[in-house]
Amino acid sequence: MKDDKRALLTRDALDSAGLTASTAKEARRIEWTRKPKPRLDGDVPGMVATLASLAGKFSPKVPMLWKLVADFIDSSGDRTPNIKLEPSAKLRGGDGLGPMLWLHYRREIGDSWRAPTLLLDGTARPEIVRHFFPHLGTTTQIDIEAPHQRVTWVRRSFAKSRLLPSEKASPRRNKANAKTLEDVRRYIEATAGRYRRRAMYDSADVLVICNQAVEEALRAGPGLPMNVAIDHFNNTRGRNDWQHVRAVIVIGRTLPDESTIHRQAERMAGRRLAQHDPLVTAIRWSICEAELFQVIARGRGIRRTEGNPLDVIILGDTPLPLKIDRVLSWAEAQPHPLELMVARGVVPACGPDRLGYWPLVAAVLPDLFPTVQAAKDASRSHGGIRLMNISLLDVSHCEPAKAKPQGARYAVPVLVDPPSSCRAVCHCLARTSALKTGSTTARESSCLGRFPPKSQRQVSFPAWRSSWR
Repeated sequence: MKDDKRALLTRDALDSAGLTASTAKEARRIEWTRKPKPRLDGDVPGMVATLASLAGKFSPKVPMLWKLVADFIDSSGDRTPNIKLEPSAKLRGGDGLGPMLWLHYRREIGDSWRAPTLLLDGTARPEIVRHFFPHLGTTTQIDIEAPHQRVTWVRRSFAKSRLLPSEKASPRRNKANAKTLEDVRRYIEATAGRYRRRAMYDSADVLVICNQAVEEALRAGPGLPMNVAIDHFNNTRGRNDWQHVRAVIVIGRTLPDESTIHRQAERMAGRRLAQHDPLVTAIRWSICEAELFQVIARGRGIRRTEGNPLDVIILGDTPLPLKIDRVLSWAEAQPHPLELMVARGVVPACGPDRLGYWPLVAAVLPDLFPTVQAAKDASRSHGGIRLMNISLLDVSHCEPAKAKPQGARYAVPVLVDPPSSCRAVCHCLARTSALKTGSTTARESSCLGRFPPKSQRQVSFPAWRSSWR
């Protein structure tokens, strides 16, 4: 064992010290007798001061150490996964370096709670629960239908190592990760645009769940649309905040490396385990697949009706025992540029042969097309952008107007989303556009002209096919 490394406590070390199980049990009993029993009376500040003065005189970790030692001696293993020794550790309180013991153990159910108990959990594994309730009995598994939940699976790895930069990765890999993260951001934006105003009871329209580091990256920079709620794995169980969302997007998964999972299983069992022990498998499933089920369930798909369906979009490569309605590759799932324009609140109501069309596209999608020529070149490409019938886009909530991007020569007819419900429209058009409707010009402060009420007018959208490929 190297001096700067932690090592598992061995049986040979205990034998050389002459420790026996009975000695360890007696030491544990003696340690518990040292626990102070203060008399608490008077006012609350006085009781708090009394407890604070006794805080450093006793630690329940010491009797726990002796319990772990006794259990290890009674077992048949040559090493215990519950106790590690670090000969030269940085001691707390500025006391320099010295030996330190690290304890890893499960907390038992208190004796006062030992009573007939009904456990209700949709993703609990009996292999794990039996360590806390040894006499656990399981009933028949009940599978519940969710007829108004539609699941789309986009098969690709969305691990943190594929989305975030890393010091260990090459510059080329980090550049690819940054591009993938922005692709994911645009996918969320297009999806949020598709479901805008679809949720009930003033809820967010779309819920996004991902790893915490990915959540922080998505919140930074351009951010996310206002109708999107985002949270991270292991922070959603039991919450009912998003029961009315229209769609749930799950990005990636939680899955430590095999050695970490194996260590957790051994610490829970209190003994060494084979790699394929049922407890190891159960813990892995609870960390990964069970957490995916939990975040999907935040949308309450089993409670949905025909008038209030739920769409679940899984971005990842983990197969789930779940009814899948559609499977897509990441390339197939990429939003069309016109879908992204609708999500950003402005879309051309004309064909690509109209003068001023391409400057408008480049102005609304600068992150995709830094120049007008880049937008034109993308439309001629046969590799990335699919042919799309623009009449399939939902623009029923949009208002007709004309837009002339800054520096462009021609204004083009467009449909814009009312700025009161889409902040991105105001930002984009105030920065790049002046909208003209008849003889009235609306600059920066407004995107809308004067139009009859929607009940008295029809918003037509030409059913032509764009040249995007």
